[in-house]
Amino acid sequence: RAATSPDALVLTVEYEDAGANSAMLLYFAHRQGWSFDVRSVTAGVVPHLAARGARYFATTNWAELEARKPEVTALLTARYKALPLGDVPSGARLFDLAAPR
Repeated sequence: RAATSPDALVLTVEYEDAGANSAMLLYFAHRQGWSFDVRSVTAGVVPHLAARGARYFATTNWAELEARKPEVTALLTARYKALPLGDVPSGARLFDLAAPR
């Protein structure tokens, strides 16, 4: 919550499968946006939603995302700035979709 702007739209990936309707990151951060599971997110959806107002990409499941969707993690690390999160679980990552690398 503290790492994102209050009015920012956030794209989240929180679960391995079947979590698209359970947007816990958005809920607890008091933000709006889109929630995907690892299975359903694609490399194409990230720039598509960024062009439509998504400001951040947040995940709590980086290792699983990297293993199952390497094209998504490659796009994120190559194209967008990773933001520091401080004391959070090791699987958490936050990227600023408005700040190209």
